[in-house]
Amino acid sequence: MQSFSIRIEPLAQSKVDETTFARFLFAAGSAHEAGDRDVLIRLNQRNPQPLCEVWTHAEPATCTTYDSIRAIENSALMVLVGESGFTDPKDATFELYQRMLSLLDAQTTDWRIVKIWNFVPDINAGAGDNEVYRQFCVGRAMAFDRRLAGEQDIPAATAVGSRAGEPLQVMVAAAPVPTTPVENPRQVSAYRYPRQYGPRSPLFARAGVLNVESERHLFLSGTASIVGHESQSINDADAQAAITQENIATLLGQAFDTPPSRGALRVYARSENADVAACRVAHELVAPDQAIQLEADICRAELLLEMDGWFSGSP
Repeated sequence: MQSFSIRIEPLAQSKVDETTFARFLFAAGSAHEAGDRDVLIRLNQRNPQPLCEVWTHAEPATCTTYDSIRAIENSALMVLVGESGFTDPKDATFELYQRMLSLLDAQTTDWRIVKIWNFVPDINAGAGDNEVYRQFCVGRAMAFDRRLAGEQDIPAATAVGSRAGEPLQVMVAAAPVPTTPVENPRQVSAYRYPRQYGPRSPLFARAGVLNVESERHLFLSGTASIVGHESQSINDADAQAAITQENIATLLGQAFDTPPSRGALRVYARSENADVAACRVAHELVAPDQAIQLEADICRAELLLEMDGWFSGSP
């Protein structure tokens, strides 16, 4: 991971070169990527001009497809991208996770999961335990039941809602070195949530840290206005954004002795009003041009926004 970086840049000015590991584009309803190292995320963005998220690394990347799962990799990093139809959320999630985890485990390199991104169609549809997100959590947990040795293996993750009719999209980032999970003392660990949140608790750590030589990389999970295990400030986007900022600041304090020197954020918001509130605080965490604004539903119906991202600095 040495010489690895993530940055947000205008799509019109972005060019793929030998240092480009992967480039993430954003457009709901589109089915085509521009190049073999381009990854399309099926969410629309609200930025005044189209932006993209660029991952760079000093070592060139290769691109392969295994059984419809795309892999972008070099010796230091692998990203898998898989999609599935979503007629049954539990079964579709289990099947896609099983294929992706099996592919990861079949490699000669001992890849360790750094973070997983999940883009879940119509995430709040359904009532009670039949809600799409709760059934997604069951399918994910069933797949991980066969793989996790303990809580120390639970990766960071984001799960936000894409439009109804889109495929389930899962992206896995992995590295050949262990990732250290980071929890937030302000919050109950998601994998220990009480039964009221579904048959299986959401299986993710609040963040994951990679230490490589003189660099520390923090991959932030989807972070929202939750304290303990309860949603805070219902229907108040400004207050939810402020609590989200506090949660992110707490995680940064857990991971770094001094403030990180670089960072990039994705801001997910249900509405333009929530987007404005979230971006106001995101710009206090990263440079104003390093936050990308995305239309997305949040895993809890009462939450208006969340953020995830990457930060790097000295340990």
